[in-house]
Amino acid sequence: MKVWVYSPQGILHEGEATRIAGVSVEGSFEILEKHAPFIAQLVEAPLVIEGAQGKRTFQLVGGFLWVSPTNETRVLALTPSNAK
Repeated sequence: MKVWVYSPQGILHEGEATRIAGVSVEGSFEILEKHAPFIAQLVEAPLVIEGAQGKRTFQLVGGFLWVSPTNETRVLALTPSNAK
């Protein structure tokens, strides 16, 4: 699945992923290929993106994640460096 992670500074990540894991206001979640459309409000916790290129971890203060009906995932990330 295609994944974008945006912050106020610009695009933090763009690429293919096989797994995304994070924590929302409703608890932990995991996104895999062909996941149903999904929206989550993210809380202060790591967001992990795994794919053929390896694993990337983003420490988030908050944000939002959206999985589209076409299985694209977009994350609006609030990181410690842009939380002020």
